[in-house]
Amino acid sequence: MPPHLLLPVLISLAGVVVVAFQQLRVRDKRDRVQTSRFAKAFFGISVVAVLAVTLLDGATPATAEWRSVNLVPGETIAGQWHNLSRSTGLLNIAGNVVLFSPVAYFLRLGWRCNSLIVMALCAGMSLAIELVQYQTGRSADIDDLILNTVGALLGLLAALCVEHWSSRRVRTPS
Repeated sequence: MPPHLLLPVLISLAGVVVVAFQQLRVRDKRDRVQTSRFAKAFFGISVVAVLAVTLLDGATPATAEWRSVNLVPGETIAGQWHNLSRSTGLLNIAGNVVLFSPVAYFLRLGWRCNSLIVMALCAGMSLAIELVQYQTGRSADIDDLILNTVGALLGLLAALCVEHWSSRRVRTPS
């Protein structure tokens, strides 16, 4: 991945830590509103990061003749796992998972979306990206959709954990 595309990804991952810290510090409604604003801002950065990495890198007019579609779940993952350069394959697998984690995390904490809505939005975004990639001369792969959705699930679980921990800290005395 080119360095200029790595920056928005790193910023969105740093945002996960910032928003978690802010969420754990919540003491009143004003703090909660501030945390929500942070999460919404970092959500925007995360979406830009996802779009930059998935749509800007590697698409050229010359690649249109080599585009392909993989609809067999696990085929690309297995190929990358057994790749001669295993580190490249693992990096691609991990990258697809990590890329969508902040998106789901910030959706949940910024807008308090229902878990099913978060997952549906993230899976829909991943599907839309795969379709655009195919139309712009790149490959569309069901494994990318699966890995992106797993990443969204991990981000959602992280947000739920942060919410749980922060709610335990802000209990009102009886």
